[in-house]
Amino acid sequence: MRIGIVGGGVIGDAHASAISSLKDQKLVAIAEPIERLRDGLAGKYSVPRAYSRWEELVEDNDVDVVYVGVPNDLHAPIAIAAMETGKHVVCEKPLARTVAEGKSMVDKCLATGRKLFIALNHRFVPSNQRVKQMLDNEAIGRPFLARSAFIGNEFARMDDPSNWKGTKEKSGGGVVIDNGTHMIDLLRWWFGDIASVSARCGRLGITAVNKEEDTAAISLEFRNGALAELSLTFAARHSAWPQGYIGAAIRTEIYGVDGSIKVGNDGPALQFVSGSSELVSLEQNEISTGMPASLQEHFADCIRGDAQPIVTVEDGLAALEIVEAAYRSAREGRCVMIEEVREQANR
Repeated sequence: MRIGIVGGGVIGDAHASAISSLKDQKLVAIAEPIERLRDGLAGKYSVPRAYSRWEELVEDNDVDVVYVGVPNDLHAPIAIAAMETGKHVVCEKPLARTVAEGKSMVDKCLATGRKLFIALNHRFVPSNQRVKQMLDNEAIGRPFLARSAFIGNEFARMDDPSNWKGTKEKSGGGVVIDNGTHMIDLLRWWFGDIASVSARCGRLGITAVNKEEDTAAISLEFRNGALAELSLTFAARHSAWPQGYIGAAIRTEIYGVDGSIKVGNDGPALQFVSGSSELVSLEQNEISTGMPASLQEHFADCIRGDAQPIVTVEDGLAALEIVEAAYRSAREGRCVMIEEVREQANR
């Protein structure tokens, strides 16, 4: 399977690294307008064709699958153009800047018969997969409450007026549409569909006036009656949380009528207690779920028809609906029903 990657930054490099380790996939082309990044990625992974414009890669007949790892405003145009030329697409999160844009991508997928995937990679983390299995198997009884957080430091890029991160035009919003998409998707995967959203968002830590929210507090009500509180920030410059990529702390606590679960990267990967049993603590390398571990390998299997995706483009669109509901709630100071967002997008 011949792969082309649009975007030579951190995300493009991560996909290139993963693809280079797979025997049945070959990275044959990249597209990146910045020469330094383009030449660096092409040299690092011995990519035979390096384009300065994404349109050239999309028209390359020797590419079967296009990975889209660029600012959010380009997700829809690149994905749609790629599907029109007969290529399958793997798009970074969020699916797009708005539900309307995301829906146009889904419509093109259906019209062309091409596969469109959303790279919600947190579903491929073993601890998150085990949580899904535990909840499906009612290991802690009926879940009724979740507390979830993404505490990160994106201060440098968010406070830089010239950087696309957090701008309405290129990103569609701030932390909510960005890493908030991962947390929203996990909660929906674990608990089911969300009925309503209440949110407060603000630019509380950064000073760049052309940027959207760096911090948000979101309340979610699920159709099954469960509740969740989600805290998000890109402004935690001075944090005791784990370092690494933007120094982000990712954790969720889930409470059920017969037990509780804690999952995250700030201690043991997974902890749980059920009924009168003792607390169990597991690290990632101690967890085996039988579910796909490699996003790149799994999506290739799905394209070949050997597997059903554990995350679909419809999941990406649903996450975007929740994001849009959160922004509307923050603007209007009220609880927003998901159906409101869905109905408006269908008009």
